[in-house]
This record gives sequence, structure tokens and C-alpha cells, in this order.
Amino acid sequence: MAASPEPLTQSPRSVQERLSVALRAAWEDLSECTNEISQASAAVQRPPSTAPNLVAIRDWYQETTRILLTEPVKKFMRLQPIRRTLGAMRACDQETASAFVHARIRTDAHFQRLLVLAALDLCEPWRIWRGPNHPAEWRAWQRRRERRNQQASALLNRYAQWAQSAGSTTATKQAETPNIGNDAWWRQERALTATLDAEVALRDLMLAWFDGVQAFTNDVQREREDLRSHTTATLTWLQQGSEPGAVTADSLGLITPEERLRGWALPVESEALRRLPERVELLAAGRTGLRARTIATHASFLKAFDTYARTPMRTIVERSWQKSAVSLRAVEQAKEMMAYWSEASSSPADEASDLIADARHNAIAALTEQLQAPTQAEQLDAELVDAFWAWHKKGSIAVEANFYGWIALLERPHGWAFLDTLIDAGRLKAKAALHNAGLWASERVDRIMESVGGRVPPHPTLPPVVRRTTLRDTLSLPTTKSDLPALYRLLFRLAPVEDRRFLVGRNQELAGLEQALGDWNMGRFAACLLIGARGSGKSSLLSCAVRDIFAHQPWIRGEFHERVLTPANLDAFLRKLLNLSEDADIEDAFRAERRVLILEEAERIYLRKVGGFAAAHYLTDLIHRTASTTLWIIVMNDRSFRVLDAGTHLHRVFSHRINAMNVSRTDLEKAILERHRLSGLRLEFAPPEAGDARVSRAKRWLGLEESSQKLFFDSLFQQSEGIFRSAFQLWIGSIERVEGETLKIRQPLDPAFSRFRSELAQQDKFTLLVIQEHGSLTANELAEVLCEKRDHSSIRMERLSALGLIEPDPDHPGLRVNPEAQRFVNDLLRRTNLT
Repeated sequence: MAASPEPLTQSPRSVQERLSVALRAAWEDLSECTNEISQASAAVQRPPSTAPNLVAIRDWYQETTRILLTEPVKKFMRLQPIRRTLGAMRACDQETASAFVHARIRTDAHFQRLLVLAALDLCEPWRIWRGPNHPAEWRAWQRRRERRNQQASALLNRYAQWAQSAGSTTATKQAETPNIGNDAWWRQERALTATLDAEVALRDLMLAWFDGVQAFTNDVQREREDLRSHTTATLTWLQQGSEPGAVTADSLGLITPEERLRGWALPVESEALRRLPERVELLAAGRTGLRARTIATHASFLKAFDTYARTPMRTIVERSWQKSAVSLRAVEQAKEMMAYWSEASSSPADEASDLIADARHNAIAALTEQLQAPTQAEQLDAELVDAFWAWHKKGSIAVEANFYGWIALLERPHGWAFLDTLIDAGRLKAKAALHNAGLWASERVDRIMESVGGRVPPHPTLPPVVRRTTLRDTLSLPTTKSDLPALYRLLFRLAPVEDRRFLVGRNQELAGLEQALGDWNMGRFAACLLIGARGSGKSSLLSCAVRDIFAHQPWIRGEFHERVLTPANLDAFLRKLLNLSEDADIEDAFRAERRVLILEEAERIYLRKVGGFAAAHYLTDLIHRTASTTLWIIVMNDRSFRVLDAGTHLHRVFSHRINAMNVSRTDLEKAILERHRLSGLRLEFAPPEAGDARVSRAKRWLGLEESSQKLFFDSLFQQSEGIFRSAFQLWIGSIERVEGETLKIRQPLDPAFSRFRSELAQQDKFTLLVIQEHGSLTANELAEVLCEKRDHSSIRMERLSALGLIEPDPDHPGLRVNPEAQRFVNDLLRRTNLT
């Protein structure tokens, strides 16, 4: 020990002498902490055991870190030597003349710096050990201890001399100003305490990693035991003749890799949230002195944790799940084989018995092979040991670099050993930058492709038989989905929803209706126009609005079933809707009572011809005259609005226009998965078709490879154009089969519309346009709009119906555009500049 060994047998007589004694005692306490580490470090400088036993490694890690870090830091925190020295200086300065206080300032600065450096070195053995553990670093640490002991001895002697000179003179004037470095030293002490706490927290987080791994191992072991019991029971059932009902019909479900990974990471993330603050000031010792840095410790730790702990663990979890999935798949396949050959065999009795016996023999052989396979518990333990070393070595270096900077690491003795981790970190950053750049470029390419009309389809070879293409052939739509559970068909039925949880992505539209209601209740003019494509969810939006927003208002909801073209016809429709007599005055009836009036299918109040807008003009005038007592909500499709707005300036009438056109991709996915969740079935998305292997490798390296689920919903959103009806139909049509409690979803390939477009002439396109604009049309109405003979319109409508583009409207007279053909028709009209 560098301090004077003379015992202090006499009590100090002055405050200056008491300060000298307090500083000496503080240094002795700090030296005692470092001496204990030095004595214990001799046993841990050897390379650690490489035995593939995770439990033994945890015990070794816990005991070694307790000796090297936890116990010395706890002792330091209990003794608080630096805080005691600062308190002693403050007390001494209050009773010492200012001249003597200023004479001690440089000595105080050197001594405080020495104390902080020695305290930071309490964590250095732990950092050396968790890093390369090179002997050169241990020797450098020992040399620093010896050099600081010598410096401390000299400084303490100077304090003793100062105490004698300051105590021998009677102070006639107290210190007028405090020690100028006092505040900075207190802040430095707080940063030092935060640094030591952070180092202990990192050690405890590694123990939390062990806890998560142990829980994962136990869960995997239980799952494999359950799977083995399930396999054994199925094998016994097969060996006993595979009688129906002899084995339970319940299937064994495997926990997904994502859930396993979340369960493993939860202890670490919870401990990190509790132990690491969002931002804190840390201290680092470098060649130029002490450096204080404000660090986002929690985010910095999670960044390194995701890279060096979660990534290898994800590989282990997925590999373990794949092995269990293979065994479970063999069991389910055995049951399926027996069920098929027992029920579907149409051979004679003797031959059928032989077929069933062969199937049972094959199933028994497959299950026996699964049971004879090694449990691979040792392999799992070895993989987890490798994951520990990867996180312990590279992860700890990355965390330390995030906390204190790479410069502090490279300045350490043998600092070149960290270059490989620095290079690895740079490679990961470059990969992330390339990934972001690739995403940016991909988005720009997608936008350009959308603006120019998409990809040019390849020219097909000439087929031996040419058959006229229909919509069903182009979309490859399935004929039926009778194998779907009735509950699932009920969840995805094409009907307006009334449950608010199914109304996804319509919060802003509901807020607009609520705002209009508020304006109307306050006496201001308010009228709403709700516009949306067919199948976009207008009726669902109104159903939820009636239940929530208009629940406390008298409301009437009606729909135009027949086409209304004159003011007299519109008056008759309104009288019937309001239960009025034939001679009642419409305006008096509206003024007599306040109400919310919702009129749907308003595209039927006009016909695109000369004189066909009379009813629309009359309705707009009626809205203006009765708006004080009636909140009008007019609903129509987007095509009709464009025509009516061009002919009657419809947008000038309404105070609120609700554009319920389409929803975002995220909302569409959420709407489908929210309905699916209530079925209790699992999903399995088919992978996309294999492409160029070199492109796949490049995407995988850049991190641009996307999941099958994301690719599916990207394609679904593109094909449905954000329309709920189209999306639900495509979803049901994409269900390839149902296996047990799992739906197998195929990728919805983009239909090749090029051949189908060639079936349509210019007159067909105009016909589809006007049918869309009017909701539905009869042959007579179409002839009036196109100014042609009725026979020509009737023949064209029959041909379009045969192609599957139009169909009879189930609720209104005439024919409408087939909802499944909406995307094709919209694309066709855009290409010919008709929209």
C-alpha cells in the first residue's frame, strides 16, 4: 500500500488534519477494493472452460463475475470513498481561510482525478476478462495500480504538509468562495456511479440471458417429450390395427418460433428496461484524460443484443422447431394415410385389406424411424454454448463500444484485437445502409412501374386449341369453397358489418360524419356526401355510424331501388320513405321534425342523357331548403359522382364530402386477419415461386428478402385495389386447402389481362363505363344513354355477360359490373383514357 503505514493513534486537533486523515482513509478503502480484485484475478486469467455444459458455464460465469466485478463494486458503493472526500473537503472549506483553500485547489484536482481513475479501474479486470483476456492488458492494469499508489502517496503527503501549515495559522477570515472544482467533481462522481451501475447491469443481463435460455431449453424438452408421447400413442394405435376412436383425435400443436424467441428475449428485455436508463452520463478513461458522454444506454444495449444475441438465437430456435415439425408431420401423415386408404378404397375386400396393410406398414416404419432418432439434447446444449460465446465476446465488445466509443477500446493495450469486431460492426452498418438504399430504390421502381402501366407481359406461344377467354379463366377463380368451415364462411360473408372492431381504417370518415352532425346540431348548414367504389365498405361505415354517432338522433335510412328521373318520382319516393300520404307537402313534412336522412344508391337519380338530371337538380334544391331540420347524407359510387358533379356542380351543395374510396395495405391486412383470428385456425402461406438464385442470394445478403405473408398481402392489395369486397373474395379464393386446423394459402398471382383485353371493342368499353356510372342499367336505359337501338344494346350486354364482366343486379333492375371484374374494368378504362 502506497499510503503511510503509521497508525493513527491520536485524534486530529484541527479541521485541516481531519481532512488529511479522511482523504487517506478514502484512498485506503479504494485500494482495498482493487487489492481484492488483484488477488482473485490470478485464478481467472486462465482461459475459461470450453465444456459444452451450459449449466456449468453459467455457474462459472456467475462466480467469476462476482469476484471480479460484483463484490468490489458493491463494497465501493457501500464505502463511498469519493463522496466522503468531497464531503470532507466541503466541511473543511467552510472553516478554512480562502487563501489556504486556493492553495489546495491543484492538489484537489489531481487527487480527485486519481480517485476516479482508480474507481473506473475496478471494472477493468471484468472488461479484460470478457474481452480477449490478453496477459498484456492484465500487466498494464497492474502497472497502473502501482503508479497510482505512488501518486496517491505523494499527494497524501502534500495534504499532510498543507494541513500543518493551514492549522498552525489562526484564520481571521473565513473562505469567501467555495472550491471552484466542487460542482464539477460532484457531477463526475454521479457519472462514475452510473458507469459502475451500468457495468453491473451488463453482468446481470447476461445472467438474464441464461435464465431465458434455460426456460427455452425446458420448454423445448417438454414439447419434445409431448411429441414423443404423441408419436408413441399413434404408433401403438397403428400396431393394434388402427381402429377408429382408439387414439385421441386431438392434434398436437407446436409453439411457433416467433413465440419461442419472444419468450427467450423477455427476461433480458425486462431486465434491461429496469436496469438501464434511457439516457445517462457515463465516464471513460482515455489517454487524454477522463471523457464524459451522455449515452442512450437502453437503446445501445438493445442494438447490440439484436445483432449478436437475437440473430444466432433465432437460428437455433428455428432449427429446433424444424426438427419437431418433421416429427409431427410424420404423425399427421400417418393418420392421413390410414384415413385415406380406409375410406377411399374402392377395390375388392381382399385387395383393399392388402392396401390398408401396406399403408399401415409404411406408417409404422416412418414413426419407428422418428422414435429411434436421437433426442439431440446434447446438440442443442452445444449450440446454446456457442451462442453464449458469440454474445459474451462480440456482444460485450459491441456494447462497450456503444457506451464508451471505439476510440476508448482501441487505446487499450492489445487494442488491435478489437479490430475484427470493429470490421464486423462496419460490415453490418454497410449492410443495413444497402438494405435501406435497396428499399428506397425498390419503392421508386414500383412507383415508376405504376405510372407507366406495369410490366410488359411475355408473348405466349401459339396454343393448339384457341378458346375464348372469360373473366373466370383469367382470374383462375375456384368454383366452390365448400370444404371451408361454416364459421369461416360466415366471418367472410359479403355483407355490411355492424361490429365496430371489423370496421378497419375508417376512423377519419367516422370523424367527418360526427363533425357534420355537430355542425347541424349547432344550427349551421350541414349535408354529407359519402362517395366510395362498389364494395369499399360504404354500407358498413353507415351501419356503424348509425349505431354510434346517430344513436341518439332520429334517423331514416333508405335506398333507391328503381331509377328516379323526375321531381314527381322523387317526391313519391320520399313520401313512401317518410310514410306520408300522397297529397302531403314534402317541405312541410321535413320542417315538422328534425331527423337524419340517409339515402343510398343515389346513382339512380339521373340518366346520362339530355334531360336526365332533373331529379338530381330537384334533390339539391330540396337539400338547401330543408337543411335546417334534416341532415342529408347522400351515398353514391365514385363514377356517378364525377358525372353528377359535371352536370349539376354537386360538390357545391354539401358541406362535408366523405371519400371512403379505398384503404391502405396495412388496414386491409388488419381487416382480414381480425376476422380470421376469430376462427381459431392457423395460417400457412405458400412461398413465392423460385426465381433467379443469384438474385435470391443478393436479396438475402442485403436483407431485402421478404416473408411469404408480406408478399401475399402486397399482391392481394395490388389486385383488390384496396376494395374490401374484392380483397375478401381474393382471400377466400386463395385458400388452397384446409389441413386439420391450418389453412394453406397460395400466393395470388397477378392475372394476365392482356389476352382478355383483346376480346373487347371500343363500344364494349363505353358500355362498361356507363354501367359503372349508373350502378346498373337495363337494355332500354343503355340504348337511351348511347343513342342507339335497343337491339344493339341488348346484344352487347348479352356478350359482356357471357364474358363474365356484367351480371344481373340482385337488388335493382338491369345489369351491373361483376364485382370480381371491377379491377379489370378499372384498368381497362384507365388504359383507354375513359376515366
